[in-house]
Amino acid sequence: MNTTVGLASALFFLSSAAIAQPVPANETDDYADDLAGYEEATGGELAADPLEPMNRVIHDFNYGVDYILIRPITKGYEFIVPEPGRKAVGRVVDNWEAPVVLANSLLQLDAENSFVTFWRFMFNTTLGVGGLFDIASEMGVPPRRDEDFGQTLGYWGVGHGAYLVLPIMGPSSLRDTPGKVVDWFLQPLNWGTKNWERFGMAATRGINYRSRYGNFIDDTYDNSLDPYATFRSLYLQRRDADVRNLRSDASPSE
Repeated sequence: MNTTVGLASALFFLSSAAIAQPVPANETDDYADDLAGYEEATGGELAADPLEPMNRVIHDFNYGVDYILIRPITKGYEFIVPEPGRKAVGRVVDNWEAPVVLANSLLQLDAENSFVTFWRFMFNTTLGVGGLFDIASEMGVPPRRDEDFGQTLGYWGVGHGAYLVLPIMGPSSLRDTPGKVVDWFLQPLNWGTKNWERFGMAATRGINYRSRYGNFIDDTYDNSLDPYATFRSLYLQRRDADVRNLRSDASPSE
């Protein structure tokens, strides 16, 4: 096993020499500072919200579903599955997304992220048993940067459009919503699987997300004067940073 990992590591680093790109000395990954500068330049307005009355109704519906159904299921999941197990599930879920990330990285002409995503997927899917173990990071492969088709559209100059809240799925925009459809077709696991299998994957992804960010979500609902406006602002800022590759919290594992 150690010999296999060593050979794989050597293969990655030898091939990476042809694709590595130097980072300018003055380039920053400080997400907060870059967002602050963006807000100062734009007055904090990242997208229009002409659909706010409808969005608020859907937001309230989503809150009810979360409070009655999703949050209790997630708490049960956290009670039954210990933290190391939840982290392993998170790695597998992230690994599922690698084909989508790779396709969108290629569409954005991002050779470096395409390269990293491909090798992380190969190492973690094979040596890491489908992503249960983050072998790629142990081998020194850098984190990938998550990409989706909404970001791809943004890369090619398409703006957010109106802010949009989707039932169950939550915050989105008129640009990102069609992007979700494209990403569905870019996901190989959606092809050749049965409806219940796709539902199971989607449910696992949703519960993993709710568990990972549960404390933040609960704190926002409990402490924000206007949770709708808070989630809207945070979503649009995050998506703008995603498009401009300002976020520093790249996926450490698949």
